[in-house]
Amino acid sequence: MMDSILDTEQMYAADRAAIARGISAYSLIDRAGVAAAEQIHVRWPTGKILVLCGPGNNGGDGYRLASQLHRWGRAVRVMEYAPQRARSAEAQAHREQCLVALEPLDETAFEAADIVVDALLGMGLQRPLSAALQTVLQSLQASSASICAIDVPTGIDGNGRCWAEAPLQAALTITFFRKKLAHVLAPSRFLCGEIKVVDIGLCEEDVTPPSYLYENQPALWQSAIPSPQPLQHKYQRGAALVYGGSEMTGAARLSALACARAGAGATTIACASDVWAIYAQSMQSVMVKRWHSLSQAAALSHSSTYQTVLIGPGLAPEPSTQELVMRGLLQTQASSWVVDAGALTAFASQPESLFEGIHTSAAQVVLTPHEGEFARLFPDLALHSNQKNKVERARQAAARSGAIVLLKGSDTVVASPDGRAAVQTQSSPYLASAGSGDVLAGMMTGLLAQGMSPWLAANMAVWMHSQAGLILGAGLIAEDLVQSIPTIWQQIGRMN
Repeated sequence: MMDSILDTEQMYAADRAAIARGISAYSLIDRAGVAAAEQIHVRWPTGKILVLCGPGNNGGDGYRLASQLHRWGRAVRVMEYAPQRARSAEAQAHREQCLVALEPLDETAFEAADIVVDALLGMGLQRPLSAALQTVLQSLQASSASICAIDVPTGIDGNGRCWAEAPLQAALTITFFRKKLAHVLAPSRFLCGEIKVVDIGLCEEDVTPPSYLYENQPALWQSAIPSPQPLQHKYQRGAALVYGGSEMTGAARLSALACARAGAGATTIACASDVWAIYAQSMQSVMVKRWHSLSQAAALSHSSTYQTVLIGPGLAPEPSTQELVMRGLLQTQASSWVVDAGALTAFASQPESLFEGIHTSAAQVVLTPHEGEFARLFPDLALHSNQKNKVERARQAAARSGAIVLLKGSDTVVASPDGRAAVQTQSSPYLASAGSGDVLAGMMTGLLAQGMSPWLAANMAVWMHSQAGLILGAGLIAEDLVQSIPTIWQQIGRMN
């Protein structure tokens, strides 16, 4: 079973549920402190440790882990931020029982420490940091000490929202029970360093309502991987239709090759007659069909031959593209469509017509926007227009459009209209390369052609695409991604 990812409120609710079934709040801090101490002791078996404790339960964890490290013979100091503030009864109890002398916060001590444990504020931060505390963070960051954050580095909250000009950059973040949004969404994910999730006795049943948000890992889709059968011919393995544009012809060619590499038995590019020769001369394993009119182009997607259709790579964002999408969606016999690139931007002035077509179509649809395309379709959910996190924005877009929404980026989110969502947490910055998105769309189309559900196909394609980027690294171009797909298939095969 996949572990869910929680937001701050869900984590607090899980704590309350655990307390209701008999685990005391004091015990939760006790378990968290001991578990964190174990992680610190393993990661840094030697060195002087300074624990910074704030006024909340995050500080309570700090007092408890300091006591445990002291018991193990480690050199530990504890310094307090805002010692005059009232604490919860449980945090105060651990403060009073701390085996290490409590000192006021002194920035000059940072350089004398090898490891500084950040137990200052935790994931419940809900207001900008004071100038004084921001200065403390700057001094700490400038020191040579390794920083270990408890739950999240100070300056961000558990949902990944930033409340500081310069949040702490941790080498290690220790969190409890499940990862939180801050641990999987950019940019907060990159402030956490290595992330360790430790058990403190909570269980999935404590999360109510259920999260339905997951990290995109093979366990999510592995049981649904297509497996070709000995008696299948190429069309039974899955046939896909890829619409090709007349100017940027490389985009559809990359998509079609990726579709075939992903396992589609028969991939066809459909293009205007005036560019048919360009496609036909450059394609060998991919078939090419020409059209002479928009009606002919739309009719190709109405054929029962194709299980899935990809439209958008290389197409101009103009009214004819919009018309082709609508005609295709309303009469298609394909079970799924992937709407990408130019086919998304074609609806920038009237996105509701696209959503109406999706809701009306018999096909299941995947939309694959990057943030710019997303903002054109969902302006009220755009990155800088509200305080919603990326998961919330993608979920609302999926519910509104009726499609699976694959919102691309270094933390790609795949969201379903039914509320399920997954985040890709491992990615390569070298995927920010022309044609990379065309390859992703093609890989997804190939998986859909073989019968995978759009939700699982989208997540599997994102994972494969990211793995290819991680393997290839610096210097990769989109053509390399296509060529690496068999290597990723071999990697997946070794997991079984």
